[in-house]
Amino acid sequence: MRFLRGPPQVEVSGGLRVKTENVHLLTEYVLNLSMSARADNDITPLYEAYLSDARLGEFEKEELMWVYMSLQLTPPAVAAGADE
Repeated sequence: MRFLRGPPQVEVSGGLRVKTENVHLLTEYVLNLSMSARADNDITPLYEAYLSDARLGEFEKEELMWVYMSLQLTPPAVAAGADE
């Protein structure tokens, strides 16, 4: 007899469990936002497109919001590594 299980999940802080596929998607989104910010591009349209992705749960959307806010608050010299 086989027991059916849902998609694989990962436990994050506070005992919250999220789908593995959402973690991979969130990682891809964070990487894309970071690279766009480093290239001095406006990341707001990209962030808004990612935020409207129905595959993301509330936890992932909140994480994405914190990443977006931190990238917006980082001065360009710091984000670029402050080459001297």
